[in-house]
Amino acid sequence: MPRPKQTTPTPEMYVALAEAPTRRSQNETNDCGVIAVAAVCRVPYGVAWAKLNELGRKSRKGTPTGMIFAAVRHFGFELEQIFPKYFLQDRYPEWFSKTHQFVTTHHPERFKGPGCPFRPGEAYLMLNRNGRHITAIVDSQTIDWSKGRSIRAEAYGFYRVNRAVPHSEGDIGCMCTACKKQRAADELVALQAKAMREKLELQQYAAALVNMGVMPDEDQQS
Repeated sequence: MPRPKQTTPTPEMYVALAEAPTRRSQNETNDCGVIAVAAVCRVPYGVAWAKLNELGRKSRKGTPTGMIFAAVRHFGFELEQIFPKYFLQDRYPEWFSKTHQFVTTHHPERFKGPGCPFRPGEAYLMLNRNGRHITAIVDSQTIDWSKGRSIRAEAYGFYRVNRAVPHSEGDIGCMCTACKKQRAADELVALQAKAMREKLELQQYAAALVNMGVMPDEDQQS
């Protein structure tokens, strides 16, 4: 007789969200999006539920991905898209990443301890089943009914959830999308300015050599 598959206890966070008073009073179902938002943003189920309803979610119906992302940003977080292929290469043991190409909801439980690819303090959102389901992974735990099940992350549906750092305009430490784009634009302008400065310096150097008679004057030659 095969040994039964051993699993760790259901995370307390998931138990608290699944048994939340708002969820019970509203007789909620199809609310994986609500649970995911509450988990990664660390807000009560009722708060996440109210915000998603305000954004247009209908009770006992699935939540469109755009609404989930909007709610996450509302609560002060940014979404960083991650490609499973590179996540496997960066975070997983070499023996595993060479033979596997999918990140699944079972991995936080399979890879426990210091070697777990999902680290304490981190939060992730994982779209599954062609976008029909979403799973939260918080503090190395799967906060979802899919815990212990091998449900794959979609290739373009895997995100790290980062706290948006409060900032003022031009703060170099901010990692929000707008500031990262602005920094990239600033760097491009700086590179263009550097190139123009170097070109001008080269022209001035050439002129000095002409004055010293070291270099012929091209204008006079023509």
